[in-house]
Amino acid sequence: MAFLYNVFLVDRRSYEGSFPAIVLDSFVRNGGLNDCDSGSVIILHNDYYWQAPNLYAILFKYNTGKDFTVYDIEHGFPCKDSTDKAKCYLLACPAGNPVVASLSEINFYDGSILRLVKKSETPCNIRRMPE
Repeated sequence: MAFLYNVFLVDRRSYEGSFPAIVLDSFVRNGGLNDCDSGSVIILHNDYYWQAPNLYAILFKYNTGKDFTVYDIEHGFPCKDSTDKAKCYLLACPAGNPVVASLSEINFYDGSILRLVKKSETPCNIRRMPE
């Protein structure tokens, strides 16, 4: 019974965290942020690695050569009180089957989605046991 429970835990963690994190990384490495101007604001819908958006900014700069200001949506919508007029994007990659990574341009003041910029879908072959 303990073995089956451990398999369940590993599969669940892989389904909900590890695999979507890999897909998000692949999305960025394959040009997912190429349409964003340097100086743009990127808001993370899913923060899988460090719970530290400033480290994502370093990762994004490494992959794109561009400087971004990165925030985590869990801490609220950061742009609404800003006087800056930089473009603002939402980067999302939630768990699912398929895992959908997407970049959307959003309204700087209220966070409403203006347009989908880029999207990719990756099948998830992790067997998820019922809870």
